[in-house]
Amino acid sequence: MKEILCKKCETKLPNGNSVCPNCGSKSKLYKVTITDSAIFTENFGIKQKVKGFKNFMVEFISRHKSSGDMKKYPEGVIEERRIDKKNKTYYQKVIDKKTGKVTHFENESLLKHKD
Repeated sequence: MKEILCKKCETKLPNGNSVCPNCGSKSKLYKVTITDSAIFTENFGIKQKVKGFKNFMVEFISRHKSSGDMKKYPEGVIEERRIDKKNKTYYQKVIDKKTGKVTHFENESLLKHKD
């Protein structure tokens, strides 16, 4: 946003006015306001490792990511995923960031799950 003010009395000057209607000064002060915003998201993952067991026993991930369908989900999605090899379970929930609605849900045996 841009405003033009009188430099002497800071009266707002109408567009095209070269003389302040309040004090008669010809000095101008240009005031420009720039606004920006930033969005921060948190991603985290946890892996439980057990001695004698290859890779991990339990993995949990919560992350913000872009969607494969940017027209349908322009702001991306939130994915929560848990792989539990000890109990042989797979859990995944995908949420539309804009609406908060669940777009995909799985809670099944790890033996039946296909990537």
